[in-house]
Amino acid sequence: QLTSTNSSIGLIYALKKISKNIILNMKKKIIILNGTNGIIGSQLYKNLRSNYKIVRISNRKSKNKNINFLDYNKYIELVKFFCKFKEVHAFLYCGWGDVYSPFSKNHLSENLRFAKNSLKAYFHSGHSNFIFFGSTSEYGDLKGNILEKHSHKGVLRSYDKSKKLFSKFGFLTSSKKKKKFIHLRISNVLSPYQKKNSLISYLHQNKKKSEIRLSSLDYYKDYIFIDDLVNGIKKIIENSNVSEIINLASSRSILAKKFTIKYFDRLGGKKHSLLFQKDIKCTYGRKNKYFKIDISKLKKKYKFKPKTALNDAIVKTIKSYKVIN
Repeated sequence: QLTSTNSSIGLIYALKKISKNIILNMKKKIIILNGTNGIIGSQLYKNLRSNYKIVRISNRKSKNKNINFLDYNKYIELVKFFCKFKEVHAFLYCGWGDVYSPFSKNHLSENLRFAKNSLKAYFHSGHSNFIFFGSTSEYGDLKGNILEKHSHKGVLRSYDKSKKLFSKFGFLTSSKKKKKFIHLRISNVLSPYQKKNSLISYLHQNKKKSEIRLSSLDYYKDYIFIDDLVNGIKKIIENSNVSEIINLASSRSILAKKFTIKYFDRLGGKKHSLLFQKDIKCTYGRKNKYFKIDISKLKKKYKFKPKTALNDAIVKTIKSYKVIN
């Protein structure tokens, strides 16, 4: 009899817990997120799901049943999907194909078309607050202190050009539709989670080799740690009230060559095995010019400032390094 009573109490407790979770999920604001298999998207999903109901979408079929497959070429299909939701707090457009192939023609064709279709369908469905993940590389070869109002200098790669074109389209469309469009210009992200063809992965994979051939890496980069990036995005999601461009960076630049030596040394590799060669084509494009991404808007309006020092970010990255698909 006692065992039966205990089982009943346990069942009641479990049902109450389930009911509580269902009610909490019903109250959570909905965020639509794409690019969830990427470095930024995967970490955003992990960090946002406790406070929001995250609806993940992808234009690639996945074994994960919780990721909704959508054909971004099919506008009507996108509209029907977005219309399922009475209210969406934000659409985080994080995904963008061929990131590690910045000169790929896909950026100005497929990627740009997918983004435009998604934006138009989302707004057409009655929603607002479209947050687009751009890049500080859109500033090209600009040097010195770089503000959001600045355009670019030099010839842009296909990747950078497509992001700028979509941003222009986004602001024009949002203005006509009276919706909100946010363009984040994000610097290079330092994260334990890496794609197999990234510079970080290359260093890990070849750590014990006597010669590691690299391009000259004679350009500057700004690195923001993934935790700082996610926390900054959280602030923007909750506090943005107008369409605007926002720089999201550490505001600290370092020569890419110097960063690579610093990282490899901390990794335990032998610095003399790194061979920086000018004859290897550099896909990044930025010339040897110092720059500083200005984050005054981020600090003043959104009360946010990245906290992780570069050395600490490197240590954390190495400690938890993992390759993701």
